[in-house]
Amino acid sequence: MSKMLTGQKLKFYLLRIKNATVPELIQRAWEAMDTLHFRIKFHKGRLALKIPAISTSVIASLRLPEFQYEVAPQVFKSLASGGVFTLNGDRQTIEKFEEKWRGVFFGDVPLTLPEFDLRMVWEPARLQHLTILMLYAEAHRGSLDSDHLKAMVKGAILDWIDKNPFLYGFHYRSAMECALRIPVFFYALKILDNLDPGEKNRILETVYQHAWWISRRLSLYSSLGNHTVCECVGLIFAGAIFASTTEGRVWMPRALALLWQELHHQILADGGPAEQSFGYLRFILDLYWLVIDFLEKNHLHDCTAWKPRLVMGENFLKDFHDTLKQIPSIGDSDDGYAIAPGIFPRRAFEI
Repeated sequence: MSKMLTGQKLKFYLLRIKNATVPELIQRAWEAMDTLHFRIKFHKGRLALKIPAISTSVIASLRLPEFQYEVAPQVFKSLASGGVFTLNGDRQTIEKFEEKWRGVFFGDVPLTLPEFDLRMVWEPARLQHLTILMLYAEAHRGSLDSDHLKAMVKGAILDWIDKNPFLYGFHYRSAMECALRIPVFFYALKILDNLDPGEKNRILETVYQHAWWISRRLSLYSSLGNHTVCECVGLIFAGAIFASTTEGRVWMPRALALLWQELHHQILADGGPAEQSFGYLRFILDLYWLVIDFLEKNHLHDCTAWKPRLVMGENFLKDFHDTLKQIPSIGDSDDGYAIAPGIFPRRAFEI
């Protein structure tokens, strides 16, 4: 690290080490060595990842999950005019922060700043605002508005890829954030009919890089939680795309096993949330419904056994609905969405 640990941070890390199991300590040590390895390669200019080639017919063969679109007109109008979600921040501050750390090795970017909520930088980089525009464009296919929005989305995605090469900058600090982008890239490959072969390959390469990195940074042991669920959802989408590759054949079963495990860890026997948060329970339920719909539509996995636990979670939340079918803000939350604000997966309540 470039600075000495403060006393508070040192106490935190010592407590984590004290409570960690031997397998977790081994994993943490491995991750630290892995980061050091990549830092050395970064400074030698040798930071590259070999991307296996796949046929674009793979994308054509995969089906999109089903979406429910409930975006307020004023929100759509703002996004169509170039707006982004900034989590109560301002775009200028976000862009200034990104510019400061662009081109810097990801491990050298701080994860905590006392005067700055880093979540507002992550929010627009999830690219979920682009999902809203893509789904609107798809629903109005053939119209001038549709063509304009697709051009806008394509430009935004390729610009993000250009500005955030693999392991450069802030946006590779969190495997969860990488995972939330992977479905967006998949939607783009399916919906944007204005991508040329080179542009499709750039997006596919980014999907592979993200998934490869997530697979080495999974939230396990004491870090198991909603981050793990997010990461596995990203690996499911990437595993389906790269199913013919060595890495892709590992991502899918690994993610399925962890999702099954976390289903019973995150949702308690009464349907309540293990993390004592209604916001996180809604987030986790939608992540599961999204990936179930994707898996079943593409005949990748039978998720029948998953659904009773999810229905228990839905019934738990339903009991707390107010007259407007809103749930109270109880417990921690990062205001995250499985797909995008106002976009929801098909929630299969009946089994």
